Amino acid sequence: FTKKCHKIIFTLFYIALVLAFPLAEVLSHHTSAPWVKYILLLAYYSVVFLLYLFIFLAVFDILLGFNRLLRIVHAEILGSRKFQTVSLFILISLAALVVIIGSIHFNTIHIREYQIKVPRKSAETKQLKIAMASDFHLGQITSRQFLNKFAAKINSLHPDILLIPGDIVEGHRDDGDMTVFERQLRQIKLKHGVYASPGNHELLSSKSKSEFFAN
Repeated sequence: FTKKCHKIIFTLFYIALVLAFPLAEVLSHHTSAPWVKYILLLAYYSVVFLLYLFIFLAVFDILLGFNRLLRIVHAEILGSRKFQTVSLFILISLAALVVIIGSIHFNTIHIREYQIKVPRKSAETKQLKIAMASDFHLGQITSRQFLNKFAAKINSLHPDILLIPGDIVEGHRDDGDMTVFERQLRQIKLKHGVYASPGNHELLSSKSKSEFFAN
């Protein structure tokens, strides 16, 4: 009975993870309630988790296939309940670890520096320090602290100008008030200002998001 119960619980949990993303997407297009943010976060993380779980399972099955040919590990060990339980725990832990590391990496601002020399100068400017960042996809699930950190980082680098080429806001759903992001971006004070251009996501945006560029 216990084994059957565990199978049912695991199956229901797996189905919930699979359906989380499409259901959250449908729900997010019909309401901008604050609690939808947490469902979307769960849905996005579940997609990544399932992807890497699938990859690790595929690699594990390939290794089992080689083991059948080479017979490194005895069949009795592979068929034992302990081996199966430990293997499942390791695979799930690896997938979860990838999600955690990816989340930390995503929320960390990384700087890459490039130097470009123009042989023929057409202006009196000897040097221009340009900062560029794109694909913010600002929306309901964006941390309110992210743009504050971004603005502080840009100001600390002291560039002459900031370019933001597209996909600044998430335009395919109603993510509510964007004034918080506008206020945070105004913290950036540069010599030649901040220039942004719309991307494909802004083309799908509502009127209020189109006005984001004017504000």
